Amino acid sequence: SPVLPNAWSCALIFLTITTHILFHLMCHWSLGFKATCLFQPASRMKAGNWVWLTPHANKGKADICRLDESEVTLKYIFTFQYQGYEVVEPGDEDPDLIHG
Repeated sequence: SPVLPNAWSCALIFLTITTHILFHLMCHWSLGFKATCLFQPASRMKAGNWVWLTPHANKGKADICRLDESEVTLKYIFTFQYQGYEVVEPGDEDPDLIHG
């Protein structure tokens, strides 16, 4: 039919839509795939960066959390599994830490 597009263009549209759907599903299913495709490593921490956290077995599932700066302590904080955490960078001393 003269109204229908070329067979190659139909195949290319199908391939594009399928790839797009698979990309979104892989980002939902695999945290490693999402981290590889959508994020890049950083040399130092700053507010607005994202951290990838993987807990021990049977202690929850991995997640990617956003770093924010605390208004009280001026250190970096993030929320993982409904708990707030404060980042202690290497070389910093924190009297609240055990053996630290």
